[in-house]
Amino acid sequence: EAAAKQLAAASEALTEAEGARNRVKALTQTIKAYEQGLQAMREGLRRVSVREQTLARDLAASEAEIAQ
Repeated sequence: EAAAKQLAAASEALTEAEGARNRVKALTQTIKAYEQGLQAMREGLRRVSVREQTLARDLAASEAEIAQ
């Protein structure tokens, strides 16, 4: 959520930027916001992957117990 807010602010700054220096500053802000968004997405995917592995193990254990 924080990354989305930063990206929105960066996008607005880019739209309002006048002059080369301000545009470069706004583009830098936009790139940093994208990088933070990607980092948040990767962290979320890692958590989901770990949770999926845990659920798969639990399911396999339950299936083995039921099969006995």
